Amino acid sequence: MRVRPGGFTLVELMIVVAIIGIISAVTIPVFQGYTNRAQMAKVNAHFDEAVRIARSEHARAQLNISLGLTSPLPADAAAWIAAFNENAAEAPGGGPAFIAADAGDAATGAIGVAVTDAQNTVIIRPAFRDLVGFRAEVSRQGVEVTEI
Repeated sequence: MRVRPGGFTLVELMIVVAIIGIISAVTIPVFQGYTNRAQMAKVNAHFDEAVRIARSEHARAQLNISLGLTSPLPADAAAWIAAFNENAAEAPGGGPAFIAADAGDAATGAIGVAVTDAQNTVIIRPAFRDLVGFRAEVSRQGVEVTEI
């Protein structure tokens, strides 16, 4: 009786490699799509949260003024960024989630923050991946959002 040596034949190994290649060809693009959507959702969440906080701070300042109290709004972009990013969140592409700039960073997804005067705060969502860029100007009168 002849004993066959243990192990796999070259044909068996090539079939396994082909199956792994087919599975990879199908799953990698799907995974990349999930990752892109998650990163875009993160940028959008940072933008929405910043607009919500700015609107709240402007409303509080307006209330305090109507009551005869002083309520200084953050005076510059750095102070607004500290208010927006208390938990030190990062942008999807790395780096800080908010930057002091007249435009956001489309490469990393960082939200731009600027102060036009003591009464207006500008928040810019960059055109990150498939997202359209938006500019929100928040004042005591409300929020004006425009596409950029």
